[in-house]
Amino acid sequence: MYKKNISSLSTIIIFNLLCTITQSLQASADYLTTITTVATDGSQPYLGVYSPDNKWFATANYISCSITIFDVDATTGQMAQIQNSPFSGGGLGDAYPLTYSPIIEGKYYLAAANYTGDQVVTYSVDSTSGQITEIGSYAIGYEPNSVAYSPNGQWLAVANYGDPDGGSITVYSVDPSSGTLNSGSTFNYLDITGLNAPGAALYSADNRYIAILNYGDGKIIVCPVDQNTGALGTALPPVATGTASSNTFLAYSPDGKWLAATGYEPVVYVFAANANGTLTPVAGSPFATTAEPYVPTYSPDSTHLAVTCSDNMVRAFSVNANGALTEVAAANTGSYPWNVTYSPNGLWLAVTNVDDADVSVFAVTPSTPGATPFVTRLIQKYGKA
Repeated sequence: MYKKNISSLSTIIIFNLLCTITQSLQASADYLTTITTVATDGSQPYLGVYSPDNKWFATANYISCSITIFDVDATTGQMAQIQNSPFSGGGLGDAYPLTYSPIIEGKYYLAAANYTGDQVVTYSVDSTSGQITEIGSYAIGYEPNSVAYSPNGQWLAVANYGDPDGGSITVYSVDPSSGTLNSGSTFNYLDITGLNAPGAALYSADNRYIAILNYGDGKIIVCPVDQNTGALGTALPPVATGTASSNTFLAYSPDGKWLAATGYEPVVYVFAANANGTLTPVAGSPFATTAEPYVPTYSPDSTHLAVTCSDNMVRAFSVNANGALTEVAAANTGSYPWNVTYSPNGLWLAVTNVDDADVSVFAVTPSTPGATPFVTRLIQKYGKA
């Protein structure tokens, strides 16, 4: 009887170990699969983003002052540069942050900020060819670190990291028919209590709030957004991430439930984004990333979060019902993988590699919910002696 129990226990231990290893390997193999790596033909592509219709992928090439645009194959996710790419000239300058707008009245636009030129440049996009045409250049603050359209396409916000006395946030209204920016307003430390060198500013999924990540003191500030004018209201009390300084970036989940933030330590901070704009740390936050994380992003269905890391890896985490993260995959990228983004349809994941001046593209295949792993079935059948 004693030997039988020992044998049973050994079998269970071995199978459980195999189950853990197999599930980990299976998750990595299933969730992220490398498709290709494509050159941008530009220097230091920090930011990259998919168009809202999944057809194009654009990178902002900081040193070469250009924008590269790729055609995205709808079936395979492969990328190829479009005619005339990379694009340069006009008011672009040293492009750093950029973003496509959502689809507005059947159209969408591209915006890129000139990091040392104190302006944001907007472009119309030919949805058939991907070609861009400059609409105009607009004044912003110094050293813009992020640019974001509101989800409804009504406003564009720029976080100006380098403005004196704590930085500033510039907000423009967007003309839906032309993409022209109108009625620009800049909000500084006198308007936003606690503002301290903003590294990022992003709108909530319902357009009602804007979250600002302070690079200077590691805190997050949330401001209400006037739904008629786009103006920023009185800031809610700043929320500490736990990082004393040098935060990197943040991301709202598309379902509006969560806000994730990264800094110069190997963790991701996750907060519940409450209906009144306040942020509450989720249980277990922060979550380990093994290496220093750069930019986080949620999947379109909000079930996963991906983040680039300083060990030249991209890591993916599942998001549970309470917002907690569990790592499910890790994949090699190029050198200095700064930005990561999902395609709007959730099929592809793209990483911009700054040092290599290229883009790593991955296929995304989430595991089937409720599936029983093979080793678990073995334990269920043979685990009892």
